[in-house]
Amino acid sequence: MDWNNILTRQADTARRAVQSVPRILSHPALSFDQCRRLLTEITSTRFKLDMIQASIVAEGAPLSFTTVAAQLGQIWAELSNATAQRLKAFDEPIAA
Repeated sequence: MDWNNILTRQADTARRAVQSVPRILSHPALSFDQCRRLLTEITSTRFKLDMIQASIVAEGAPLSFTTVAAQLGQIWAELSNATAQRLKAFDEPIAA
């Protein structure tokens, strides 16, 4: 496998998400359903990265590839957490 190419593409996706997700989450017209779909997309991408990382380990690729995959996983975990927090805010009662 060309882990370098795969991880480069994953890093590009993560960079775009780091730029766009906070902007999406702060948009005042963001709906509950849109936020939920965003969380689903982030979770799906994170799952794919987990599968890539498992394949890297199973193939015995250099530790540097595992390290990069773990760092990308941390980015997706942070985006997931931020999105989950925004989703939770929809459930909080509005103060009068």
